[in-house]
Amino acid sequence: MSQITVDDTERIRRWREIWSIYLIMTLGTLAVDQLASVWPIFASFSVLLVALGFIFLPTEYLIKRGESPRQFGIGGRIKHHELSQVSSQVSSQETSSLSNEFDESSLQRAWRCTKQALWISLLIFPLFIAGNHLWRSQQGQSPDFSLRALSRWDESIRGLSKQKLSVGEINTSASLDHVKLTWRLKADEQSLTARLYLDASAKIIGKSSRDVQVRALPSEKGSEIKKWQVTGQRQGYVLLKTASTQVQISAQTNQKNIPKTRLSWGEYHQSSDSNRFDRDFNWLWSIFLIQLFLVGLPEEIFYRGYLQTRLDSLIGQDRKVFGVDFNWKSTVLCSALFAIAHLMTILHPSRLAVFFPSLLFGWMRRAYGDTLTPAMFHAACNVLSQVLWGIYFI
Repeated sequence: MSQITVDDTERIRRWREIWSIYLIMTLGTLAVDQLASVWPIFASFSVLLVALGFIFLPTEYLIKRGESPRQFGIGGRIKHHELSQVSSQVSSQETSSLSNEFDESSLQRAWRCTKQALWISLLIFPLFIAGNHLWRSQQGQSPDFSLRALSRWDESIRGLSKQKLSVGEINTSASLDHVKLTWRLKADEQSLTARLYLDASAKIIGKSSRDVQVRALPSEKGSEIKKWQVTGQRQGYVLLKTASTQVQISAQTNQKNIPKTRLSWGEYHQSSDSNRFDRDFNWLWSIFLIQLFLVGLPEEIFYRGYLQTRLDSLIGQDRKVFGVDFNWKSTVLCSALFAIAHLMTILHPSRLAVFFPSLLFGWMRRAYGDTLTPAMFHAACNVLSQVLWGIYFI
């Protein structure tokens, strides 16, 4: 795609448009993130709300202006019947370039983008894994390639609880090798007695007060599962480190069993008919779908689709990079804005590291003419990062 020539008036308008939409989306994301920290129940759908903003804010704006989102790689590559509409909005050189694109079904598009993302993954991932291992080794960290290191807790219990419990609630949550039991009894209940079924190697790494007691109960001969009895006053918590691949709980107060309706699970305090949860590998599939549809695709539509394409028309010139017309200046600026947005939600220098993969996402957007390919690769990168984090930190 050759750079589009625009007059000074249109150039000023586009710069204002870019900064307005970027600030609205970035500050909006920050506001949603802050609301989620104040009202934890809001956190369960805050990611979806931000994803919808990334998708619909730029696309609805473009449609309102009479511009086809396909010009921006959103929703597929440009179709033949749209060229007459596009030709009045872009240069003759770009219209000629767009005429080389072709109509394709949604399934054809998905298959094409999947193959493209797989090829890039096969080229990049081995290098990333090797570099990550070298860096971790220098930090004194060694990998654990056991099946347990690749497994995660059931989604219902995953994520350590941080929010305040309602009166009468008993919450069990887990993250990697940590299990947390938190409780808040009713006014007429004096103490809690709970039994956690974990492995024999479990050990306490934190508790709310000295009144909280944890002791191992006799277990069946040959059993790898051990009963741990937790006792405490009306309100408290205990955090244990465990190598267990399952967790089960039963609880009593005033010498009566606490019904399952009072038990909650995970960081979002979900309810369940079961009181036992296991580690498994289902998270790999579910987390990829989450990363694709709630992270990768929305962010690629906004940054590589809308923002980078707009910047292509305002700064820099195309140069051949691995056989692809690529605008370094616009991609670097887009990647910097991408990194700054990540830093604003979590103030840690490591968040700026997304600048570097963003350059590759930008190249893929220009190479394949679509935001779905970099979105798939983006999601795969995030999943790989979580897998490696588990292997080195389990």
